[in-house]
Amino acid sequence: MFGARRAAENYEKTSKTLHIAGVEKERYRIERISAAESLKFATVVTEMINQIKKLGPSPLNKKSQIANDVQLEPALVEET
Repeated sequence: MFGARRAAENYEKTSKTLHIAGVEKERYRIERISAAESLKFATVVTEMINQIKKLGPSPLNKKSQIANDVQLEPALVEET
């Protein structure tokens, strides 16, 4: 049970970070799946793929594209 509790705590911390970064809560989730539950695993993965497709491109991709579009002067590096 310790692993599941720790995973839940990490999920909560990660959720807060993703929220601050602008990632919708529909783009991530936590599931408890046993190694013996291959059918459940396949179902959860398929559901997540469909959910992400429905949501479209990540808002983080838009932010990185904006950053890439900005042309910055290369920093002057002093050789030693």
